[in-house]
Amino acid sequence: VDATQLTRLRKMAENESGPIEDKAADSPQLMERFLELWAIRTRESDERLIQAKALLYCALPYRRTHERSITRSVSLGRTRRLSIALAATEEGVELPFGTDRVLLAWLQTRGYESGVVELSALQEYFREFGLQPNGREYRRLRASLRRISGLCFTLEGVRGREQVCRSYRILAPTRGSHRRIEVPRRRNPEGSGMSRIQLPLDPDFWHYLRENAVALPLDLFRAFHHRPKSWDLVAFALHRCAIAKSPSIVPWPDLVEQLGTDDRCPRRLRRSLAKVLDEIRVVYPKFPARFVRGGGLTVGPWGRD
Repeated sequence: VDATQLTRLRKMAENESGPIEDKAADSPQLMERFLELWAIRTRESDERLIQAKALLYCALPYRRTHERSITRSVSLGRTRRLSIALAATEEGVELPFGTDRVLLAWLQTRGYESGVVELSALQEYFREFGLQPNGREYRRLRASLRRISGLCFTLEGVRGREQVCRSYRILAPTRGSHRRIEVPRRRNPEGSGMSRIQLPLDPDFWHYLRENAVALPLDLFRAFHHRPKSWDLVAFALHRCAIAKSPSIVPWPDLVEQLGTDDRCPRRLRRSLAKVLDEIRVVYPKFPARFVRGGGLTVGPWGRD
């Protein structure tokens, strides 16, 4: 779906005039994507995905990496910067990557209230994101959980005149330093096998999550769960516009660093990210985030349409 098509879809959503089928009948792929996004707009769901603020500003790698840690520098204003480092803490276990970010967000969402994720909630995870609970998906789930169990992130910056450095791990370590997460290899129709297993969030991380939670529209993120780079941009742009008090520009180098993309063609990257913003505007026509020519990402005050 190119930018011209998405712009046409956005205008259709704004005007709400004429049969959709007549305007998009010449492109089945365009029609399918548009209807998926249009359905999100018409449902007006209040379901939320909860994420810790720091994890919105430091994207996981998009593909498997042999690096044991990555560090990103985040601008929090004209004079304040925050360093966020992600690290794999278990020997032989790599950093989370790709669609692991979806499971990571789901663990935060389900553990937000009590600090504990019932493993039966992972059956909901399959349903929420349209995944088949088969052997292949369970193997992926086990691998993702193992990577997340070894993930630690460190925040370093200045608060007032004090240098602050805090580290958090996502899941509480159990069974010594080498944690092995067991997930049933097959789905139990009654769910009884899963309901007895719990994944506790690390207490320090849970406290940080409770104080720094960002609520995002779950319905919209379902449409991007298979596109990690788009997922990250949607989360960042929605959050920045939601907290903006006046229009501002996120410089292009800062945005690229936060997303952690290795795309070596800035023009191509900008085009692909602009398409994602156009997709958001199918659901939220007044969403203000836009790329400016020769500059970065413009964000501004916005409440959900």
